[in-house]
Formats: sequence, structure tokens, C-alpha cells
Amino acid sequence: MTTFALFADSIDAFCARLDACAAASETFTLIIDDPAGNSALEWFGDWGGEGDPCLKRVFYTRSRAQNVAIGCMAQETMDSEEREEAAAAALSASYVPGAGAPKLGCTIAKSEGTDIMASLGRYSAPEEVMVFEGGCPDCPQQANTRMFVTRIPYFREVVVMCTSCDACGYRNSELRSGGEIPARGRTVRLEVLKPIDLNRDVIKSETADLTIPEVDLELGRGTLGGRVSTVEGLLTEVRDSLRRTRFTALGDSAQARVKSEWDDFFARLERCITGEQPFTLILRDPLAGCFISAMTEDFTADKQLAFEEFERDWDEDEELGLHDIDTREPEMRSL
Repeated sequence: MTTFALFADSIDAFCARLDACAAASETFTLIIDDPAGNSALEWFGDWGGEGDPCLKRVFYTRSRAQNVAIGCMAQETMDSEEREEAAAAALSASYVPGAGAPKLGCTIAKSEGTDIMASLGRYSAPEEVMVFEGGCPDCPQQANTRMFVTRIPYFREVVVMCTSCDACGYRNSELRSGGEIPARGRTVRLEVLKPIDLNRDVIKSETADLTIPEVDLELGRGTLGGRVSTVEGLLTEVRDSLRRTRFTALGDSAQARVKSEWDDFFARLERCITGEQPFTLILRDPLAGCFISAMTEDFTADKQLAFEEFERDWDEDEELGLHDIDTREPEMRSL
């Protein structure tokens, strides 16, 4: 009886504290850990000013166990990958990878195969297309992966990989950087003055910052990932992504001032998408993995398009893992 009374008292005390938190008479910390990344809390910071001092958002890479729990990975796949990693670790126990080196093999952009082929076909044709047989990630049937190397004028050598499955219709295409790591970063600046400029091809790498000063838009590296699209398509994806992630600032519960500022921002962005408002599109990439097509045969003759190289700072090299690897040619590494 005494044990039950103590248990009841603890429940009452716990509920009393919950009531105090709900009435805002007691401070507390709310932590939401969502491996699927589908949760959100409303942000009360100043748009374009100070951030919300009470809110902290941290992104992390899911573990295999979390992927299994949310249905993104089969248990058998996790067990197989763990066995392979254990075997690889046993063979190379002395190898310690650089902190950021894995990023350097990342995809420049992903898109539908027809989009990538339509964009690249205007500049150069592949000399050889290699075909690899493998399994389809969506069904148990075989799927072919086609790969070729090509060079885009005034850009760089790229590797295009397209996977397609005739059984289930799965399609996936990736554009990866080829050749050596560039010694300098690159900024691509386009002045969009006419609606026809919205049809220019764009390759945005996942390490690039995107800026449009006219609408106060700044997207840090990693936002949207890599994309092969047009100027119009890229801005449309930016608009749709912001509407999905900023729903708390646009719904009925939003503060009037915040909602008004977001409505004004989207109105200006929409005028850019439709070609009603001239604007400047700036892509700054420390790995020089961005590209915007010219309207003239000679890229240097297009006065609306400018390419500018810059020196990466120490922090950028550190984030990209360049301090931990030797980027020189093999014959120079012994010097």
C-alpha cells in the first residue's frame, strides 16, 4: 500500500510539472529526434536579422539501424554491409581516412536521364559509352548502368552515369566531376535580363552557394543538393522547397509580420521565375563544379555571363578534406 501511495504521489508531481510547463510558469527543453527528418518547430527569429536564440537544429547522418527502423534499408542489407566493412577494416587496419575526404567523390548533380542528355548533347558527344550490368535498387531484376566521360567547354571534364530498369521503370542519373581537384574555386554570375535567359542550362553542384541579391535569397552549400536544370527550373525548385520547409511561417498560426515578409519574398521570387523582374544569379563553388550555358557560341562573348576564380580559404579546404589528402600529380608527390 505504501509503495502504491508513493507511486501515485510521483505521478501527481509529474503531472503538476507538466501543467506548469504548459502554463509557461516553468522553463523546460523540448527535444525532437526524428531520423526521418519530417518534424519541425516554428522559428521566431527575425527574417534577415537575428536568429531564434531558443531554437537549435542539428542535422545528422542516420545510422544503419535507424534506416532499418524507418524502412529505408532491409535488415539483410545492413548485415551484409557491416560484414563487408568488417572485412575491409581487417585488410586495411592502418588506414585512417581524412576527416572530409569522402565529400570529394560526391555527385555534382542528379536529374532525369533525359534532362542530363539534353543539356550535355548541345556541347559535346561522348566518344565511348560503357555499359555495366547490375541489380536494380527497386526490384529484383537486372538493370544496366551506362557511363561516359565528356568535356563541357569552359567548364570541366564530367562523368555521366545513367541507370535504367526496363522491368519496373526505375531511372536515375548522376553527373560527377572528372579529372583533378581544381586548385581554385569558381563563381558563376548570370544577369537574367530577358525571359529567354530562364532557358539557360544550369549545373549546380552540392558544394555551391546560391545567391540572388534582388530578392534577398541566399542558400548555403548543400541546400537542394546537386541539380541539372534550367534557370527557371532551379528557381522553381527553390520556391517549392522553401514552401515545404517554411510551412509554419505561411500557415494560419504564423505571426502576421512574419507571414507578410514571406509573402513579399515569394511574390518577388515568382516575378523572377516568370521573367517579369530582372535579377542576378550567383553560384559560388569552392570546387568549381557549377556551370551556366551561354547564349553565344563563344562563351567569352556573352556579356551577361561571367566566370571568376577565387582562392579557397583555410576553412573551405578543411571542410572539403583537402588538408588531409595530397592533391598533387603522382610524379610530384615525392618532391
